[in-house]
Amino acid sequence: MKIEIIKSSDADNYDEYQKSIMHKCASQALVVLMALILINATLKTIVGREWAMPLIEGSSLIYVALIYYLTSIFIKGAYVPFNNKKVYTLLIGGLTVLFAAAVQLALLMVIYRQKGVAGFYKDGALHDFSLLAISAIFMFYLALLMILAWRAGRKEFQSGDED
Repeated sequence: MKIEIIKSSDADNYDEYQKSIMHKCASQALVVLMALILINATLKTIVGREWAMPLIEGSSLIYVALIYYLTSIFIKGAYVPFNNKKVYTLLIGGLTVLFAAAVQLALLMVIYRQKGVAGFYKDGALHDFSLLAISAIFMFYLALLMILAWRAGRKEFQSGDED
């Protein structure tokens, strides 16, 4: 039996400094996630009731940690690959995510017309379709980050070509 090591095609698109920033931000995002889980559990214990269904609670906390991670690597400059072809992939990805978020919001409007607020908030907690709304908000934010990263990368390559 022969075992092959598959090398990621994205491995060569980031330098060591960008990779170290990504690893550091990922570690920080993990700490943020653990803190959010601890705070959520403590508040549920003290108050004695849930603010959302368990799936929605967990997903929301993960989205917050992902937003922290993606924002921090974008601010620190580790999000933009140094390969010019990959920068345009950010634009295509951002527009695709933006389209998916728009579809989710259209679906939310249809659900809201049929079920009203009861489909999203029931018995004092976020319910059923609120996860779709949270996901759409996260996707809009992600699309915005990707498009901004594309613009930053494009400007960087244009200024690099002038040198």
